[in-house]
Amino acid sequence: MTALFVTCTDRYMHGGLPEAWRPFLTSRPGSVVAFMDNLMNSAVCRGRFDQLSAYVSKELGAAAALAACPPELLLNCDTFLDVDRVLIRWLVDRLLAEDVGARLDGSSIPEICGRRSRLRFGTQTETAYRLLENAHRLVLSAGYSGPDSFAGIAEQYLAGDYLIDQAYRKFYLCYDQMDGPEVFEPLRELVENIYTAEYLAGQLPRWNGGMLEPEALAVLPRQRDFYRRFVKNTGERTVVIISDAMRYEVGRELFEKLRDEPRCASAKLEAMLGVLPSYTHLGMASLLPHSTLEMTKTYQVLADGKRCDDIGSRQKLLLSGCPEGVCVRFD
Repeated sequence: MTALFVTCTDRYMHGGLPEAWRPFLTSRPGSVVAFMDNLMNSAVCRGRFDQLSAYVSKELGAAAALAACPPELLLNCDTFLDVDRVLIRWLVDRLLAEDVGARLDGSSIPEICGRRSRLRFGTQTETAYRLLENAHRLVLSAGYSGPDSFAGIAEQYLAGDYLIDQAYRKFYLCYDQMDGPEVFEPLRELVENIYTAEYLAGQLPRWNGGMLEPEALAVLPRQRDFYRRFVKNTGERTVVIISDAMRYEVGRELFEKLRDEPRCASAKLEAMLGVLPSYTHLGMASLLPHSTLEMTKTYQVLADGKRCDDIGSRQKLLLSGCPEGVCVRFD
C-alpha cells in the first residue's frame, strides 16, 4: 500500500519526491496511477481511501517529510491530507507577511485556494481555503484610501468596496467553523487590525463628513421613501422581506444567488441610504407609509405621532396606506 501511494505521489511532485521514499517506487507507475485515481474518485471507496492515506502518511512520517519540500512541488498533489496542511501553513505565512502577490507555479493565492478546494481532500479543507481567500482580500485593503466626497464614497462602495465588508463577514464565518482555529489566530489578529484600525478608522470619518454635505441626501434613494417608490403604486401584490442588519453586501450576495436561479425571471438591486440612528425598529418603521417619523428619548419609535415598535402597531400603519396589507413575523 505504501508503494502505491508513493508512486502516485511521485507523479505529482515531478521528481521532487523525498529521498527516503524512493525505494517504494514501483516499476509500473502508469498502472498504479490509474488504479489510485479510480480508488480516490470512487463514491464507494472514498472513505476507505482516506483511511489508507492516513495510515500510509503516519508510517512514512509524511507531515515532516512534505514540510521540507518546496511548496510549489505540492501544488497538484492530493494523495495525503498533509499536503494541504503544508500549503495552508505556507499561505498563512505569506499573508502574515502581507505578501499578497505571492505565487506558486504562477498561481496567485486565491487561485491556489480555489484549486486545492476542488481536489480530493477539498471537503475537509474547503473552509480553511475560503478563510484564506477572504483574508487575502482584507490584507489587500491595508492602507486603504478612498474619496472624500459623499458621492464618490457611495459610488466606490457600490462598485467594489462592499467586498471588503463581505470578506470580513465571510472570514469570521469560516473562522468560527474551524475545529482548530489556533493556526489562524495570528492571521485573525492581522485581519481585525486592518479592517478596524485601517479601513474603518479611515472610512468612517469620510462617511460622516460626507453626510454633512448639502447634496448628500440626494446621492442615494432614502430608506424613508421606500414605500412611496416601490410599493404604493405597483398595482400588484408586493412582498417586502425585512431582515435585521441586512447590509448592502449581504443583499448583493442574495441578488447574485437570485440572478443565478433558473426560476427567477429577473432580479434587480439598488442601494438606499438608511436612517440614523441605525436602530432596527426605526428602520422597519421607515419602510412603511408615513408622513413623519421620530424617536423619543426612551427609544420609542413614532410614525405620524403613533407608536410603531411592535408588529400590531406596524400592521395599523401599513393598513393606513394599503388596506389589503398584512404584517407577518417569520422565523
